[in-house]
Amino acid sequence: MAVWKPEQMNEAFATAYNSGDLDQLLALYEPTAIHVAKNKQIAKGIDEIRQDLQGLLALNGRMVSHNQYAIVNDDLALLQAHFILKDIKSDEVLAEGITSEMIRKQTDGSWRYVVDHPFSTMPFN
Repeated sequence: MAVWKPEQMNEAFATAYNSGDLDQLLALYEPTAIHVAKNKQIAKGIDEIRQDLQGLLALNGRMVSHNQYAIVNDDLALLQAHFILKDIKSDEVLAEGITSEMIRKQTDGSWRYVVDHPFSTMPFN
């Protein structure tokens, strides 16, 4: 699943998550991207990000994510979104947050994550 406009990245992530397909999620990341987990651990590169996203998929939830802004500067964009992840069966909120992300335009015109920080409002230190 390619993302052709920066403001569509967060919805694309939720769609890929809801499909349950790890490869669709990983296709949204550059090979050397970083992902910041809720525990503040930084995963670098697809192999480490795969582990983080496998844990996220294991929650077996349904995600909704709405872009709040996309600030574009040439081939880079800074994004912020609000997401909610709910349990499929009970509708209980499993996770909710405000994201900060940096994405980069690829040579084919699509966009991918360079930095994905889904819990950006939590103190980092």
